[in-house]
Amino acid sequence: MVNLARILDRAQAVGVPVEIDMEDSSLVSDTIELYREVVTTHPQVRLAIQAMLRRTPRDLEALASLKPRVRLVKGAYAEPVDVALQSRKEITAQFKFLTDWLLRHGEDPAFGTHHDELIHYARKAAAEAGKGPREFEIQMLYGIRRDLQQELARRGYRIRVYIPFGSAWYPYLMRRMAERPANLRFFLRAVAGH
Repeated sequence: MVNLARILDRAQAVGVPVEIDMEDSSLVSDTIELYREVVTTHPQVRLAIQAMLRRTPRDLEALASLKPRVRLVKGAYAEPVDVALQSRKEITAQFKFLTDWLLRHGEDPAFGTHHDELIHYARKAAAEAGKGPREFEIQMLYGIRRDLQQELARRGYRIRVYIPFGSAWYPYLMRRMAERPANLRFFLRAVAGH
């Protein structure tokens, strides 16, 4: 907690946003508790939430009074069936449900996905909720779907590009590839410069 508070204080001083990432299900409760502890003094902090986890709708309802700033992701960890939805169809449906929830109850939501259907849904749902293209954010990985990133930016949408960095960048990248094998094609094309 002390290290996180120091990071948030410094980030706030220099105007840099911070997002608390979400790891596997064993760490969800502790991560949410950390978010609860720091959000009152650092309201700009954003929390990653995984759509695939069965508990996520309840977690968001429990955070509703805070108008949470959330980065919604599908989730990329192998989790047991009693903890997480398993089929793409179920995960996509829950992602859409949570997108609607965040646009109604959250603050400045971010949607971390390369999936065309989910990006289209977020744009449409935001418009239906009366939100403009600068009132939410689409987040993607560096080198994947650059054409789409540029197109969305040209249309006035806020895009944030993530660059895996640090000693665990390779496992992180491999989880993203496993999550959606089409990402491998986009990544290889980007590496080749096409």
